[in-house]
Amino acid sequence: MSSLNQHVFAGNLTRDPILGKTEGGTVKAFYTVAVDNTSVDQSGNKRTSCDFFPVTTYGRQAENDHKYLKQGASVVITARVHSWWKAEEKKGGIFFEVKNVQYMGRPSTNGDTAQTPSEALPPPEMDEWDRDYAAAYEAEKQAANAITPPRRTR
Repeated sequence: MSSLNQHVFAGNLTRDPILGKTEGGTVKAFYTVAVDNTSVDQSGNKRTSCDFFPVTTYGRQAENDHKYLKQGASVVITARVHSWWKAEEKKGGIFFEVKNVQYMGRPSTNGDTAQTPSEALPPPEMDEWDRDYAAAYEAEKQAANAITPPRRTR
């Protein structure tokens, strides 16, 4: 059975990327992408909501994201969804391991807020969630690097 884990979404950055480093010293950038959803209910009323996708990029991509992306910038993200679980705290979530970022436009500099409406700000509790998933991801990568496959013998 083959598997597919690729997600593509387009939206706008809710804040400037935050630059950091992994425990191994790799540069990483973190930001959240707001994606608008519009639907029509059975009565014909238009409903709009917004989803927030936390993404992390690494290496050269992270450096470029930090340099060129600002709050409100439009991007198309191609990523692999990754789940995590902290059994001792009974909490978990998902995050997006980015494969590609396509820059679609720069934020407006003339004071126009059409690209980043005030309702497109992530809820305050998302900052805690962001820290949790980043820590879980780093722990999992460390554990994966510690596992070495058995050697084959002839």
